[in-house]
Amino acid sequence: MADENEILGKLRDAIVELDIPGVQEASQEAISTGISAYRAVVEGMAKGMEIVGQKYEEGEYYLAELIMAGETMREGMVVLEPHFTSGEVSRAGKAVIGTVKG
Repeated sequence: MADENEILGKLRDAIVELDIPGVQEASQEAISTGISAYRAVVEGMAKGMEIVGQKYEEGEYYLAELIMAGETMREGMVVLEPHFTSGEVSRAGKAVIGTVKG
């Protein structure tokens, strides 16, 4: 069985390589090995999106690859979404929005 860092690396690489079947497989592998869905997104797929963004800025990737990376991540999220747990959300405070009259 692969270790957690290897699985998170697979998620990252699948996003960078625009590999939809690869991201689906790695997402399922992450869940089956006990990696939380949140961690799979933050430490795996989001890191891949950062690399895609860097490649876009450097001119190595174009708009089409940027869109495809988003689609690849979305397909990974389809696998992970049922495994997100809703925890207690603490209230930070109140926000008041308004404008000055006149």
